[in-house]
Amino acid sequence: MDQRRQIAPTVAWNTKDTTVHLLSVPNFESANGVVGLDGTPTKRMWDTAFGVSFDHERVVPEERMNDYLTDALDIHVHQYGAHNDNGGTRPYSSGVHLYADTDEKLLHGMGMHFDAEPDVITTKAAIRRYDEDDRVLHHADEYRNFASVKSSNAFRESTLGAVLGSPHPGDETFKRWGAFMGLPIRRLGDNSPDDKGPNLEYGRTGDEIYQHYVHNQVLQSILRFGRDGQEAHVLVTSMCTPSWVEPEPLTMTTFNGADRRVIGCLRDTDGRTQSEIVDETGMDQGNVSRSLTGLEEQGFVGIGGTDNSGNLRRTWEGV
Repeated sequence: MDQRRQIAPTVAWNTKDTTVHLLSVPNFESANGVVGLDGTPTKRMWDTAFGVSFDHERVVPEERMNDYLTDALDIHVHQYGAHNDNGGTRPYSSGVHLYADTDEKLLHGMGMHFDAEPDVITTKAAIRRYDEDDRVLHHADEYRNFASVKSSNAFRESTLGAVLGSPHPGDETFKRWGAFMGLPIRRLGDNSPDDKGPNLEYGRTGDEIYQHYVHNQVLQSILRFGRDGQEAHVLVTSMCTPSWVEPEPLTMTTFNGADRRVIGCLRDTDGRTQSEIVDETGMDQGNVSRSLTGLEEQGFVGIGGTDNSGNLRRTWEGV
């Protein structure tokens, strides 16, 4: 993108598709000063958007930010993949490459571990896709997209949350900001245009813009939970958090799809026979039998007597 400053407002011209973007800067000529409050500021973007050279002052030093998150705000971040090889950026903005099976497993596991359904923040595209089959969000209480929770207190009383995937507006957004700043922004190295992995590089200014749109937005979503002072636990399924965030390990039991269906059939009941479970879940006898055997061996399922015909009633014993 090229920048044109011949007239106000500032113009960014996309020479590839011949689109024009205008940056309309507010008029602060009569103001004695301008104060901007932002927990995750990108100074150069603030300067560009408002036409003011801000002085950046931190209230909490970066080396104390994780202490502020856990001690002052009482928010505990659990990051899937932080302690193994399952991590990734999980860009969910397109809604194309979703980790539905993993997301369902994790949300179900959180519900079992904390005995409450988590509230979920993810992309609008992911919500649209997950609404279609009602598998993943079936295990959530409420859910919202990244854009709708900015400066929101909707989850202020929520003590259990999950941030699924990460936002990624696309390289054109980064290039447009660069044009407004009079700087070329492009993806560096051998990364393909479709790659949104953890090692993307856009140069110094481009990296700042990328961090703002991806990592800082995930952090802002984390901060939506537990805003009334209660202890909150938030599971993040991507590696897209600022470097100072120190995720805490979370040991919770997760179950495969067949087990989840059987558990859902048994929970909140006084027990059911195998035939009743088959009828309720639509699974075949063999899969139900194998699932019950495995859950019983692990101590999650017990025997709660028999029905009038002498068939064993299986009961959910909890995790």
